[in-house]
Amino acid sequence: MTEDTLAALLERRADDDRPGLLFEDLSWTWREVVGRCRSHARRLAGARHVGVLCDNLPDLVFLIGAAALGGPVVVALNPTRSAAELRRDAAATDVDLLLWEAPYEHLARALPLPSLRLTELTETAGLPETAGLPEQAGFAGKAGFAETAGFPQTAGVTAAALGRPRPRSW
Repeated sequence: MTEDTLAALLERRADDDRPGLLFEDLSWTWREVVGRCRSHARRLAGARHVGVLCDNLPDLVFLIGAAALGGPVVVALNPTRSAAELRRDAAATDVDLLLWEAPYEHLARALPLPSLRLTELTETAGLPETAGLPEQAGFAGKAGFAETAGFPQTAGVTAAALGRPRPRSW
């Protein structure tokens, strides 16, 4: 593993009990952050591209870490866009599973994708890896992070290096 990647950073911090993430009145040690990232990566391993409709919350950090550790590509969908625009964005980035938080449920329901409320992913941590997730058989996870703004990247590797086309900007 290359030393300058997010995956390498997370692996180096896996046994660190110092604060790793602070959000409002909540905190997680690095050990807890890495544990959540690993858990999310395992639970989402059947998806290739996971679209996310959420604000900048700790779970987004855990999802990006999951992507770096070998989970699916995380596609940050912009919740200020219309349902029609989001359908195009999701199609252009090959989203096959949608995670959303409560304020964006109406947008999630408007997209023709299997979906799961983000808190359900967190609440099912510790259950068998297939419990609570929509059926995603036949997909193999691939690490990465993509934004619909047209700047895809994965931990330490550009999309061009992966041989993947850049998502179209609408």
